[in-house]
Amino acid sequence: MFIGNISGGIAYFSSDSMPTQTWNCIGNQCVDPGDGSGVFTLLNICQNNCITNEIISIKDNDITIFPNPTKNIINITKQSNQIKIHSIKINNIIGKTMSTEKIQYNNQKTTTLDLSTYPKGVYLIRIDYNEKTTYKKIILK
Repeated sequence: MFIGNISGGIAYFSSDSMPTQTWNCIGNQCVDPGDGSGVFTLLNICQNNCITNEIISIKDNDITIFPNPTKNIINITKQSNQIKIHSIKINNIIGKTMSTEKIQYNNQKTTTLDLSTYPKGVYLIRIDYNEKTTYKKIILK
C-alpha cells in the first residue's frame, strides 16, 4: 500500500496495519514522525500550538516530568536553578485546557501537581520558562 503525506512524500507499507498518525511541532511546522510517537494526535491541534511567535524548545533535558505514566501526582523538575518556570498549562488530548498554573519564582527545583481529579487519559503539558516553551506528553492511568 502506498500513502502520501502533506509534504509530498510517499511511503510503502507491506502489512495491513497502518501506523497511528501523530504530529510534532518543529519550528513552525507540524511533522508526522511516521511511527506514532508524535505529541499531537490531531493535525489541527498541532497547527494551533505550532504557529507562534515564541521560541519553542525541543530540548528535553531542561525540564523533566516524572513519573510518567502516573496515577495522580506528577513532579516537574528543573535541571538548574537558572531555569525559571513562569506557567504550566495542562491540555487534554483534544486541546481543552484543564488548568493553568502561574508559578511564582522560587528556588525549588521540583514543582508537584495533583492530577487525581482528572479523567484517565493522555495530556499535553505546556511549560513556559526563560522566554522558552516546551511541551511534554503525560499519561494518566
